[in-house]
Amino acid sequence: MTGRNVFFGTLAASVLAAGSSSAQLLIETFDTAGSSATFTAPAGTDTTGAASTDFTAEFGYDYSADAVPASGSSGGDGVFGQLVGEAPNTPIGAAATRGYRTSVNLTGTGSSVVIFTTADFSGDYEAQVDVYYMHDQNSGSTEDPTFAIATSGTLVPFYDTFFNSIPSDGYGMKTHGDIDTVTDWHFFEGNPAGGITTTGVTGLTWADSPTGDGATGRDAGSTTIFDGVNGWPTGETTTPGKAVRYAWTEVRMSHVGGVVSLYLNDALVATYNDPDDTFSAGGKVMLSHEDSFDGANTGNFMLFDNLIVTDLTPSSASNWPLYE
Repeated sequence: MTGRNVFFGTLAASVLAAGSSSAQLLIETFDTAGSSATFTAPAGTDTTGAASTDFTAEFGYDYSADAVPASGSSGGDGVFGQLVGEAPNTPIGAAATRGYRTSVNLTGTGSSVVIFTTADFSGDYEAQVDVYYMHDQNSGSTEDPTFAIATSGTLVPFYDTFFNSIPSDGYGMKTHGDIDTVTDWHFFEGNPAGGITTTGVTGLTWADSPTGDGATGRDAGSTTIFDGVNGWPTGETTTPGKAVRYAWTEVRMSHVGGVVSLYLNDALVATYNDPDDTFSAGGKVMLSHEDSFDGANTGNFMLFDNLIVTDLTPSSASNWPLYE
């Protein structure tokens, strides 16, 4: 889904249509500080799962003047000075360049910040959000956006293969915000008892490879889904497919009949056929920004915009018999 969308009604409102197909259950454009009413208060954790205040979180942030900084220790990508630009799924009538901005690990200890929708979603549905990672190209750069559905909202997850013993729930994905040689993105099934079920488990299939790159994640550089031509707008001039750095990426996850599908920029990336449909009761949508390592960096930040949740339940009208 790209480009401006036709939007009716009040921004950040839930739109329900009983018995209809593809009804939008939630549209949140993060235009004002009042956007926070759609979510729980931002909360932080460190890499042990303990509470942390080492983050910033701002609703209604105007990102129109933000530009890619000059080259740092990580090298060049040919996009210096490029402005962030409008998120791709901004509805007509919404502010073009306002969103939810986060930063983490400002003092030197790995940390994350997370918000959950106050509303729960169940049945067959999908949730999507636009994500942009601004990386200042200096040390302490490995920071990741995380997106999850069917979460309880009571467990503050730290979705990382290095710290996967922390209790979590729901189905989640994250991408490495900067270059990685093996695991540019991950898919997770949470575990309230602690211990994340990572990729490689029975039922998970990468769209372009039955097994992906092993048990921890998928390497964007070796995938055939994104080749720098088929809609992967990294802005990079190096190996294509570098997660979400310097460009907006639409992240979309659906849950239909026990099957969870992950899409990036409308391209199917992974499908998980959960053997026991663990989180079939549904739950809240989660947005998170994490830094798994202790190196501080105050120049990086994440932007989220245009969270949209859509009901995918087949319309009862589709079952009506044709007139004879």
